[in-house]
Amino acid sequence: MMWMLRPTDDANSSDLTFKVFVFKKLGEVVSVSRQHMRHYVVDILTLVRLYWTSSPQLLKNVLRLTAKLCVALGDEFRPFIPEILPWMLGVLHSDRSEEREPTKCVLMAFETFSSHLDDHVTLIIPSVLRVASNISVPLSVRQKALVTLRYLIDILSVGDLGSCIILPLANILEEETQLAEPTLHALLSIFSRSWDDFAL
Repeated sequence: MMWMLRPTDDANSSDLTFKVFVFKKLGEVVSVSRQHMRHYVVDILTLVRLYWTSSPQLLKNVLRLTAKLCVALGDEFRPFIPEILPWMLGVLHSDRSEEREPTKCVLMAFETFSSHLDDHVTLIIPSVLRVASNISVPLSVRQKALVTLRYLIDILSVGDLGSCIILPLANILEEETQLAEPTLHALLSIFSRSWDDFAL
């Protein structure tokens, strides 16, 4: 199946639709085959890298495939995080699409990767916070960033990042009433984690 995703000079809409279809089907194969896909991880990640800078529509499916690969492999996926993470952070920094669909897919992937991200928390948390604080980002995406932030705070070792998280959240709480609820939830999570660390 992967050979069908090889680059071609045909960049028309039918070619894009076909590639989206193949990525979706490849994701289904990964979900069913699970750990049997370990022998094809390098080939799949080569395709992922190849199409990472493609259209937002295709990138969404590339990200979903990556998340399914993480679920399928479990802890065996952890060594590949350092390779993939810069690409994902790049999406958060550069995505200017109207609905920020690629950004939402990265945020969802972070939740899927969950504890595998523990070694990279100092890179991920500030990037997610920037999305949540960016007034040019649609409110629904900023809300998703806050939900993801709370989830990551609850499962990762945020350590000394607590003070760096609280101030941006306080600013969001003051400036955007529509984001008050997810912001408060994130603040409560960081206060809870900080208290637990202090108690220990």
